[in-house]
Amino acid sequence: MDKTNKPAKVEEKAGKNEYLLYLLTIAKATGIAIVLTLVLILISAVVLLMSGIDDSASAYIVEAIRIVSIAFAGILCGRSVPKLGWLSGMAAGLLYLLVTVVVGLISYGSIGTGGKLLIDLAVCAVTGLSAGVIGINSAKKKKKAY
Repeated sequence: MDKTNKPAKVEEKAGKNEYLLYLLTIAKATGIAIVLTLVLILISAVVLLMSGIDDSASAYIVEAIRIVSIAFAGILCGRSVPKLGWLSGMAAGLLYLLVTVVVGLISYGSIGTGGKLLIDLAVCAVTGLSAGVIGINSAKKKKKAY
């Protein structure tokens, strides 16, 4: 029996588990971000209704809520993965965009202009990436015993 193949199989299995960890973390963080977006939009709608602020401000408020939600997802990803926080944060931002585009297609039948979609793509990717970096660097590190 060849014992040299055992470590390779163990590493392969560990790699698959790590890949699954990343996917589950990204999906969970994106789901939380979408729920956060819905809650914050409902709160802002009530505030706008009661305060009498002009409705033209709602587009800016919704965009700020999206950025905050994506940043939250990116930080969650960064804190939950052992490495590559920037990549997992960016993936969460892009998955968030994909979900919102699909919901927009189902709700309105279109996704708007191509320029707006490209701007959204850049904003989601950069926000998620930046938040992932913040998350990975703010994660509690285990102290090494010397």
